[in-house]
Amino acid sequence: MAINMNTVWAVAVSPVLFRSRLSNGNLIGVVLSSLGTYLCTSSTTSSRSQTTTSDDSGALQDTSTATKHPLFSWLAPGLLASAALTSVEMGARVLASKYSADAGLFMQAQLVFAAVVSAFRLVRFPKGFVAGLNAVPWYLNAILAVWRVKWLVWIAQAVQIAPNPGIAKTIMGGGDTVLATLVGVAAFGSKLSTANCVGVLMSVFGTYLCVS
Repeated sequence: MAINMNTVWAVAVSPVLFRSRLSNGNLIGVVLSSLGTYLCTSSTTSSRSQTTTSDDSGALQDTSTATKHPLFSWLAPGLLASAALTSVEMGARVLASKYSADAGLFMQAQLVFAAVVSAFRLVRFPKGFVAGLNAVPWYLNAILAVWRVKWLVWIAQAVQIAPNPGIAKTIMGGGDTVLATLVGVAAFGSKLSTANCVGVLMSVFGTYLCVS
């Protein structure tokens, strides 16, 4: 949801901020990719458990994940994240252009400040650093951190160089959703519904139209 809405909003603000234009093929591609992303993330038949238990009176109680986490509990953070992503990425392009900054170096400088903020927040909690590292081995945290820095730099460079930042976001959003969907099947045993399969195809074709 966050990636999908981030893409839509990035396309919407690009003509305003950067005077970029979309061809008819690009517009169709954005619509198909966005709709495909939505279908990829909806109606997924996953391997998560859904059980029923009985209380003292013998009545059945639903303990599924959907019951424990109502719609708004995850939708609100997702929408807030999408707005934050759009403002950071589009704002970074504006600033990089204004100050003639290198997008990759600018992103890494932001990450330095992000590390400072994260360290400050961890200190506020008892055993914050230990609690943040004890669930996953430290060396895996380090590997993921290096990889995260690299792909964030790639995103910054793509958004900065692309004639239309919205198109760059559409390509990244559609491709990310398709890959994540396939990984979900291979790594987590999720099963795809008909809507998910259609969504994958629409995302692929929409991304093709965006770059053609």
